[in-house]
Amino acid sequence: MFTYDKEITEEQSSYNAINCLSYNKILAVDKIDSFIDCPAKVPSAAIAVKMPDNSMEPTFEKNAYVFVELNTPLSSKEYGMFKLNDDILIRKFMAKKGSITLKADNKSVEEIKVTDEDDFCIIGKVYKNK
Repeated sequence: MFTYDKEITEEQSSYNAINCLSYNKILAVDKIDSFIDCPAKVPSAAIAVKMPDNSMEPTFEKNAYVFVELNTPLSSKEYGMFKLNDDILIRKFMAKKGSITLKADNKSVEEIKVTDEDDFCIIGKVYKNK
């Protein structure tokens, strides 16, 4: 199975990655401030997003830009941008067969276990600006 030019791995198939991607939705942006330089190591990034909180510190500092490659299936322990119900989150993606958990790097922020009742999709893969 393929998504655009990406092949789905066995691990990604185990958590049904294809059903978690946001193919029929697009990210709405309310304000565009400017352009920033995109590091050469993330040439497939489509957008840069300012980290809105300290949930991912020390990996991603609050107000630092992160780079997002849209509609990319994730492997476990990769960083991603997600829609979970009415929230947009940046978290570490933890997948085991039949279970998805979104984990914050900040130890004071609780992890989130995604359930079948949740409105969940992967917006894209997140890269650090370093």
